[in-house]
Amino acid sequence: MPQKKRVLLKVLDAMIIASIIRRCANVKHGTMFSFAYGCGLRVDELIKLKIKDIDSKRMLVYICKAKEGKTA
Repeated sequence: MPQKKRVLLKVLDAMIIASIIRRCANVKHGTMFSFAYGCGLRVDELIKLKIKDIDSKRMLVYICKAKEGKTA
């Protein structure tokens, strides 16, 4: 069976990310985008995130049910 061709993901430039965050009209959306980008979260992981998953004292975020076979 032939192997699937792997596609490399494009990494966005820091200036582009900053521009996207600044253009968010809703502060909540800008914060979520910034948090997801900074932590390397997938959209599904961000959506499932609850306040109880954040340990601010130890500076940890618990990611539940990350995509199987991949590192979160």
